[in-house]
Amino acid sequence: MATADEATRKPIPRLWWWLAGVLLAWALLGGVVAPMVLRQQLMPLLQQRLGDNVSLGRIRINPFTLAATIESFDLRDGQGERLLAFDTVYANLALFPLLEGTVQVQQLWVDGLYVGVHRYSETDTNIARLLAHVNDTAPVAPAAPPSKDEPAMPRIDILLLELTGASIGYVDEVPAVPFRTHVEAVDIAITNLSTVPESEAADQSFTLALGDGTQLRWRGDISIAPIASSGDLQLFGPVTELAYRYFQEQIPVVLDGGWFDAGLDYEFSLGNDGAPQLRLRNMQVSLSNLDILSPENGELLARLPTLALSGGDLDLARRQVQFNRLQLADFDIRPTRYSDGSINFLRLLPETEQETAAATADAGSDSSPWDLRITETAVERWRIQLRDEVPQQPVAVALGLNVRATNISNRANAPINVDTDISLGSGGRLRAGGALTVLPTPRYDGEFTLENLALPVVQPYLQELANIHLDSGVLRAEGNVSYAPTQSGFSGALALEGLGITDTGENEALFGIDSLQVEAINLRTGEQTSVDVGAIRLTHPYARVEIEADGSTNIGRVMRPDSGEPETLEETPEPAAPTPLPPVRIDQVVISGASADFSDRSLPLPFAVHMDALGGEISAISSQSTEPARVMLEGQVDEFGLASISGRLRPLDFASLTEIDLSFRNLDIPSLSPYMIKFAGRRIDDGDLDVDLSYRIQERQLQGDNAMVMRDLVLGERVPHPDALDLPLGLAIALLKDRNGVIDLAVPVTGDLDNPQFSYGSVISTALANIIRNIVTSPFRFLAGLVGGGEDDDFGVIAFMPGRSDLLPPEREKLLKLGSALIERPQLQLDLTGVYERTTDREAMQQNVFDARVGLALDAARQAAEDARALAEAQVAVAERPETIPVPAIPTATELRRQVLERFYRQSAVDLAAGEDAEAFLTSQRAEFTSQEGQLDETAYLESLRRALIAREPITQADLERLAQERLNAIVTALSGLDATLAPRLQAHAESAAVTLEAARVPMELSLSAINARGR
Repeated sequence: MATADEATRKPIPRLWWWLAGVLLAWALLGGVVAPMVLRQQLMPLLQQRLGDNVSLGRIRINPFTLAATIESFDLRDGQGERLLAFDTVYANLALFPLLEGTVQVQQLWVDGLYVGVHRYSETDTNIARLLAHVNDTAPVAPAAPPSKDEPAMPRIDILLLELTGASIGYVDEVPAVPFRTHVEAVDIAITNLSTVPESEAADQSFTLALGDGTQLRWRGDISIAPIASSGDLQLFGPVTELAYRYFQEQIPVVLDGGWFDAGLDYEFSLGNDGAPQLRLRNMQVSLSNLDILSPENGELLARLPTLALSGGDLDLARRQVQFNRLQLADFDIRPTRYSDGSINFLRLLPETEQETAAATADAGSDSSPWDLRITETAVERWRIQLRDEVPQQPVAVALGLNVRATNISNRANAPINVDTDISLGSGGRLRAGGALTVLPTPRYDGEFTLENLALPVVQPYLQELANIHLDSGVLRAEGNVSYAPTQSGFSGALALEGLGITDTGENEALFGIDSLQVEAINLRTGEQTSVDVGAIRLTHPYARVEIEADGSTNIGRVMRPDSGEPETLEETPEPAAPTPLPPVRIDQVVISGASADFSDRSLPLPFAVHMDALGGEISAISSQSTEPARVMLEGQVDEFGLASISGRLRPLDFASLTEIDLSFRNLDIPSLSPYMIKFAGRRIDDGDLDVDLSYRIQERQLQGDNAMVMRDLVLGERVPHPDALDLPLGLAIALLKDRNGVIDLAVPVTGDLDNPQFSYGSVISTALANIIRNIVTSPFRFLAGLVGGGEDDDFGVIAFMPGRSDLLPPEREKLLKLGSALIERPQLQLDLTGVYERTTDREAMQQNVFDARVGLALDAARQAAEDARALAEAQVAVAERPETIPVPAIPTATELRRQVLERFYRQSAVDLAAGEDAEAFLTSQRAEFTSQEGQLDETAYLESLRRALIAREPITQADLERLAQERLNAIVTALSGLDATLAPRLQAHAESAAVTLEAARVPMELSLSAINARGR
C-alpha cells in the first residue's frame, strides 16, 4: 500500500523527458558529431581542390548559439611556401533573421590571417597556379537553364567583422633583383556590413604596415547596397625606397632616401546611372629628403628636401583638380655637360619620341579635358650647380632660384602671374615679373631687372674662340619684355661697366671700358626685326691695336683657327645674294676719356704710340640710309703728342665703305727705343716724329698709304737683344714665400713701352702657371718634398681604427713630417673636419662599450663571490659546529660570464621575436647549443648571447660625432705639440662628416688654405 509521500509525489511529465532528450541529441549532433563529420568531409575535398599541402585544425560548433570556430588552417604550394593561412576563424549567426531570409552574422573574426603572393614570371604566380588547380579539379556542373531575371543579391548582414594580426608576403622574381616585402600588423574592424538595401553604413578602419616603416591607414564607413564609402586615408613612410626597389629596372636613376606623407578625405558612391562619383578633399602630399643619383657613377644629380602639395580637391564628376599650394623648396640640382657633349640628365632618358608623340595625340583627342588649377606654386631657395666639361677649362656656376607663380591653370587665356629671382654665385641677379599665358598659345608680358652680372664666368667659352682672357666686367639691364608667336619686343636700357680683356698670347691688355651705356633701346621682332637706340655712351674705353710685319693684326692673331676637317676642293658655287640688314638706327655714339696703344711694325721703321684722353663723337648710324657716319676723335699721344682720327664709315657694313685718317704730331722718339732695339739693335736717344696714316678697307682687306716724318733723330749705343729668354725652372719655385716672408716674383701683366722687359710677360706667366699648377694639384706631396719625402708620400689623409680616436704609429709619423713642413711655410693654414663611418664605427663602439660593461660586471661578480666565501670561512672559524655552515665555491670564469650575460639579457629592453620572454629565449638558446648527449656548448652559447647583446648596445649619432671630434682633437694635439706657432694655424671645424671605409680604416682628409692676411 502506498505511503502518503508516494501518494503526493507527481511523476515528471513525459514531455520534459522528450525535451531533455532532444536538447541532448542536438548538443551531441551539433557540438560533437557535426564538427567531426564536417572535418572528415572537408579535408578530402580541400586536398582534392587545393592540393596535399593543406592542413586544418579543430572545428568547433556551438549548436545553441549558432557559433562556429575553425582553427589552424595552413595552405602551401608545391615548393612548401606558405600561400594562405589563419590561426582562428570565428562566426556567430543569429537565428531569427534566418527565418526572414537574411543571413545575419553577429560576429565574424579572423585572427592571424596570412596571404603569400609569389610572382614567378610576367604571367605566372602562385595564386594563378592554385586557381588553375582548383578549376582542373572542379566537378562538371549541369548547365543552368537560362533566366531572364537578374539574380538578386543575397541578404547578408554582418554586424561586426574583425581582422586582427593579419599579414601579407609578396615576392616578385620578374625584376633582375628579386623584390621582397612584407605587410604586417593589419587590423581591420567593420560594423554593420550589409547587402540589405537602405541598411546603416558600416564603419571600418585598418592599418597596413610594411617592415620598412611605411604605413597605410584607412578609417571610414562603407555600404554595399547601395555601394558607397567615405572616410580618410593616410599613407606615410619611405615609399620611394619601396617603389624604387620594385621599379628600379624602369627608373633610369638611383633613388636614395625619401619620406612620403599623404592624406585625404574621400566620398565615393555610384550614381543612378551606375557612374562612379568620387570626391577627394583636403589632399596633402609631401615628399622630403630624396636624393637622385646617377646609376653610372653614383654622383648626386638632385637633392629634393621638400616637395609638397596642399589643400587639394578632386571632383570626378566635374573633372576638376585643384591644389592651394605647390611647394618645391631647397632643391639642389646638378646638371652636368660632359666632355663628349652629353648631359647627365638627358642621357639617362630613353628615346621615346614616338611613344611620346602618340601619347600626346591621344591626350589631345580627349573630348572632355580635366580642369587643373594650382593657386600658388613656390620654388624656394633652389640651388642649381651647373657644370660644363666641354670647354678645356670646365665651367662651374651656382644659381640660386626662387619662383612664385599664382593661378596656374590649363584654361585657355588664363594668365599666370610669375615672379622670378635668380642669383648667380659668380655674381649677378635677375628679377622678373609678369603675366604668362600658356594656352592656346604662349604669351608673356613683364618687366625685368638684371643687376651686376659678372661676365668673367663665360671666360672658358671665350678661350675656345680666341686667345683672350675676360678679366672683369659687369652687365646691368632693365626694361619690359613681351612675347607672342607673331611678335616679340624689348624696351629698356643696358649698361656694361668695368670690362677688361687681356691678350693671353702676349699677356697684354687688349680691350677695356669703364662704362658703356645704351639708352632707350627699342627692339621688335616679327615679320621684320627692327632696332632703335637713343644713344651709346662710352667712358674710358681702351684698345690695343698692333699691325705686324706681315700685315696681320693682333686682333686676327688672338682668334683661334677652326679645328674642323680641312675643306675639300669643290666647284665654287655662285655666291648667294646678301641678306639685307634689318632696320637698325643709333642716334649717337659719344666717346670720352678713351685711350689706346697703337703700333705698326709693317713700316720700315717700327712705330708705336700710346694715345690718351681721346674723345669725340660718331654721328647717326642707320642701316636704311646710304649716308655714312661721320667720325671725329681727338686725343693725346704720350706726354706731349697729339692724335686725331677723322673719316667716314658704315659701322654696320665695314666692307662697303671705311675711310679712316690718323694723324700723329710731336711724338717722342726715345719712347720707341724698345722696338728700335729689336729692329736694329740701337737706341734712340733723341728726336720727335710726325706720322700720317691713311687706312682703307676694300674687299675686306686692310691696305695702308702711310707717310712718316722724323725730326732731330739721334741714334744711341748698340744694345744686344737675345733671341729667346732663358728662364730656369727653379725660378718658379723661388716665387713662393719662404719662412722669412720673401717672395721673388716678376710677372709684368701689362707693359710700358719704356720698359725693356715689356715682352717678357707671356713667357714668365706660362712657366709660372705650369709650376703653380703642379703645386696646387698635389699640395701635400709638395710639402713632403720639403721635408725629404718621396713622390708617393702624401700627408693629406690620416687613418683611424674603427671605433677609436688614438693615432697609429704610421699616422704619428705623417703628422710629424707634416708639422715640419708647415713650419717652413708659415702662410699655410690646415683645415680639419672630424669624420666617422656610420656602420663600422658604430659596430666597433658597440663592441667596445659592451666589453667594458661586461668587464666591470665580471669584476664585480667575482669580488662578490670572493667576499661571500670569505664571510662563510670567517663564520666557520668561530662557529661551534662549522660543518653546518655552507662555504660557497668560487664560480669559474665561464660560470661568471654566463651569469653576467644572462643577467644583461634579462635587463635588455629589446622586444623578442614572436612575443617570447627572456627566460623562454634563453631556454631556447641553451637547447640550440646542447648536444644530443645533453652537453651544453658553453662557448657557443655565450658567444651567441654576446653577439645579440652587442647589437642592442645603444650608439647614437651624437656618439659618432663625439668620436669624430676626438679624432680631430688628437690631430690638433699632436701638431700643436710640435711647435707653438702651429696651434693658431689649425682650423678645426665644429661639424663632422660621414666617410667610407678604406682598407679597414676610417680616413680623415686634410686640406690647406691661405691664412687671411687681416687675421694674421
